[in-house]
Order: sequence, then structure tokens, then C-alpha cells
Amino acid sequence: MTNGTRKYTILVVDDEPLLRELAVDRVKVYAENNGLEIQILQANDGESALEIMTNLKDRRETIDLVVTDVNMPRKNGLVLALQGRITLCPDAGYIICSTEMNDYRKEVDVLGATALNKPVCEKDFFAALAKYIPQTGKA
Repeated sequence: MTNGTRKYTILVVDDEPLLRELAVDRVKVYAENNGLEIQILQANDGESALEIMTNLKDRRETIDLVVTDVNMPRKNGLVLALQGRITLCPDAGYIICSTEMNDYRKEVDVLGATALNKPVCEKDFFAALAKYIPQTGKA
């Protein structure tokens, strides 16, 4: 790590492997473009994501940002964000994506999360990341 920077941990959650990989790739590009050191964790549903969050909390590690789809098996992204916000990662940022975002806008707002309509263009995704992860990499 370079002096004055910190490592950011980002959890990407989507049950569609190609969409999850696309989000991971965009996070990597954002980090590279901004000189950030990141750790990317992945889960394929809300339940698996909560297990990752619990394990990190037990080790006193934090997640800085959760990027999640809404419609997934074994716990959707809204339940994941709610449980994460209340008990596991209250200080994390949450970006919630859906093809039906208009149906979930109120819930996303109540959670204090950022809503993105799928398919998410790179510009909107980077702007959402910038709300939670500084572009300079400075802590």
C-alpha cells in the first residue's frame, strides 16, 4: 500500500455469473483508474453474501461497499442490504441494481442506498462508486 492510501473491500452480489463478473471488472477498472487498492469479494445470492459479511465481522474486518442485484434466490438484495445495514455492516455503502428499479425505489431510498437501473452503463456505475469510494484513494 502506498503512503496515505487504504485498501477498500467491496462485495459484489449477483446470481447471474456474467453480470457479477461485469460488475467486478468495472470495479477493477475504477480502482485502477483512481490508484485504489481494493479487495473484491463475490457472492451469488443474498444468503451467501450475509455469510461473508458475518465472517468478516467476526474477524473485525469491514466491507466498505456492497453492490447487489435485487432479484436473487435465497435472500434478495433488499433483504441483504437491510440486514447488512442493521447488524453487519452499518457503515458500508450499498448500491442496489435491478431491471425493475422503479418498483423498488422507495425501499432503496429508505435504506440510504444508491439505485441503479439494469443494464447499468459504465458512467453511472462509476458515479455510484465515487459516492462511496474516493477517487483519490486517500483515506
